[in-house]
Amino acid sequence: MGRYKSQLNADRDAKLFPHAVDIPVPNRGLGNRMDVMDEWCADHVLDQWASHGVRVEYEHRSRYYFHDPHKAALFAETFDGIKVR
Repeated sequence: MGRYKSQLNADRDAKLFPHAVDIPVPNRGLGNRMDVMDEWCADHVLDQWASHGVRVEYEHRSRYYFHDPHKAALFAETFDGIKVR
């Protein structure tokens, strides 16, 4: 049985972009904050990023992947993210 396409894409992106930052998702969701984060990525990293939803233990997170470690650190600092790797 095959895996979901979204999981395959997340696995691919994890290999392509070695630096990851998690943003915890509250019960009510990220709302406009996600749009702001996506715009930040479009402005600062162009097309060298990806994002996917993940579950860490019992918490939902939005994981942002980056190619550049400095951009990942700046993103984590700007949005109070958790640097995963």
